Amino acid sequence: MALLAALALCQPASARSDDDDKPNAELGASEELQFVGTEIAWNGQVSAGRMVYKTQVAPAGESVPVQRAVGSGGVLFMGDLAQGSFIMLVKPGDCRDGLTGRNYPFTVEFRFAGSTLKGCGWSARRPYRG
Repeated sequence: MALLAALALCQPASARSDDDDKPNAELGASEELQFVGTEIAWNGQVSAGRMVYKTQVAPAGESVPVQRAVGSGGVLFMGDLAQGSFIMLVKPGDCRDGLTGRNYPFTVEFRFAGSTLKGCGWSARRPYRG
């Protein structure tokens, strides 16, 4: 159900230009997104249609292709890890990492295996502070 709601807010990136993305998502299609979560220590990046997802158990990470969709609320990345499908919703908004004290320009929700991990994100154009 959450996937259907997220998809209803988004449209395929191929239907939009990079300039159209920025007012809505503040994350251009060609930008590399870095993300981090402290709940169970996960992180990674999305760039050029691929995502690398790392955890304490898999510090080298898993690299997988992703699909990107954009809506007025943010950017949605979808794909399949070895253990199943995921969706990651990235929205503009203040996000604070309590562990490092950094402030980030994006909130990140990673939905995978029946759970939702919350984290923060940044890009070169929209870096973290602190």
